[in-house]
Amino acid sequence: PARPASVLLLGPTGTGKTSTVEALPAALADLGFPGLHVFRVDCNEVVSGSDTRRFLGAPPSYVGYVEEPPLFAALRTPGCIVLLDEVEKAAEELQWILLGLLDEGRIGAPDGTTVDAPGTVVAMTTNAGSEDLAYRVRELPPGGREEQAACREHLIELEWPPELVGRIGTFAVFDALDERSLRGVAESAIHGLAREFGLRLDRLPPVLADVV
Repeated sequence: PARPASVLLLGPTGTGKTSTVEALPAALADLGFPGLHVFRVDCNEVVSGSDTRRFLGAPPSYVGYVEEPPLFAALRTPGCIVLLDEVEKAAEELQWILLGLLDEGRIGAPDGTTVDAPGTVVAMTTNAGSEDLAYRVRELPPGGREEQAACREHLIELEWPPELVGRIGTFAVFDALDERSLRGVAESAIHGLAREFGLRLDRLPPVLADVV
């Protein structure tokens, strides 16, 4: 397609929205689709125009000017997944740039150059109003048309720009983690910590994950 695919992951903090996106390159490589990479933007660190210019560059002779802004460099590399974490906290300038990317499949730099990104995936996360959304979709089929419509209505009620909401391709709703899921997260973290020390755990006592 001429425009990037886009998805907004909604749900409470700590349910794995960001981790899901970051796991995509390895998961897709296992399925025979190698070469993807994630360019992550922590939007709570991009709350002003000067912050935005760290990713997009600045006009020549201005502070922040670089020949290849980080976001442009990422988009020029095939298989880019742009992850905008906590997108609702981003500066309005970044949100409008995102709108152009979703609408036209390209973004412009302050020096007048543009970069096309038709094969890009734009993944965004938010926990805005997650409790209200969970109540609203609790009896709807996951991923169905009714759930997608409920997500759009939810964001409009939170006063997200309708232009942005209308250009998001799909929504993925994350539920709060139950006890079994939390135990799985704990076990994975323990194994990951062991690997950092060059250790391998053949058997993990269930009580250890329960304590963690």
